[in-house]
Amino acid sequence: MDRNEARRATRKTVIKAVNVRHTQRGEPFFPPAHLLRGDDDASEAWTVFLTTRTGLQPPCTSMLTFTDQGELNSFLQDNQLGQELADDKGIELFGKELVQKLISPDSPIGVVAGDREEPLAFDVLGDAGIYAFRYGPLSEEVKDSMGKERIDELKKSFGENWAVAAAFEYCFLQLPHSSPAFVAASYQFHYYITEDDFSAGYHWRDLEVLVHGVEETAKRAIDRSKKAGQSGSKKSTQARNLRRASIMDSMEKVCQRNPDIANLGEEPVSRLALNEAIQTNASLWKQGKGQVQEYLGEIRRGEAGPDFQARYFALFGSKPPKRL
Repeated sequence: MDRNEARRATRKTVIKAVNVRHTQRGEPFFPPAHLLRGDDDASEAWTVFLTTRTGLQPPCTSMLTFTDQGELNSFLQDNQLGQELADDKGIELFGKELVQKLISPDSPIGVVAGDREEPLAFDVLGDAGIYAFRYGPLSEEVKDSMGKERIDELKKSFGENWAVAAAFEYCFLQLPHSSPAFVAASYQFHYYITEDDFSAGYHWRDLEVLVHGVEETAKRAIDRSKKAGQSGSKKSTQARNLRRASIMDSMEKVCQRNPDIANLGEEPVSRLALNEAIQTNASLWKQGKGQVQEYLGEIRRGEAGPDFQARYFALFGSKPPKRL
């Protein structure tokens, strides 16, 4: 990759959603002090959840807090649904002062990778009906299920964060513990109430895996691989065995001509051996040239049989060779 290619923009970022939550001091989810941008005495705050998507990456939600309604309105005017955010302007787009503020220790926005703390969890709990709507209060369904007496106990125990505890208790009792809603409620419970950052981070990563389909995608890939193996023809299996034998034979020939070359390790020896194997049987290697390292891994681990493994270790030993 040359210098210019490495510096050019490759994706577009588009605003997919803009949501605002208004809270008064003392209400659930009123922003903590470190998000109030120095206005520690603010009696009300507006939290903006700005969801963007860059290229084909999963949507990412950033959380910004305002204590001045004029600043809020100005921000909303400049960041509207469907707007494309240029990512190739650098200092021309943001300005030197704003960039310096973004990377300062007291920045209300910060420079982060991935999603911010709460938006994804709120999205999931709102969609599941645990909250009345995304970023909204606890749903009537949950409150009715718990009853006034229990809710009063939670309010007494947890103060303004009682709804977090209620959502967690409801999900714990009513939902499968592998459900995104339970994981989201667990994250919020540890983030807001126990302040156990390790547990909160664990649940957050699990929530991202569930919501963005990482686990389901991996399962489908495993299933496809399994089905492909089951339906593979006998001819294909035989060809694979022949290529493993061919590359092993050729590596032995290369090392017999120059025994010291084995000290270079598997990869350089296999490159030389592949050329020899192709010269010996070009038709066999019309396919499979890109799978040589995979074949060698199967030989090294014993999956190709003990005879192949013994021949491999005779060349390279059972421990990785020292680098020259």
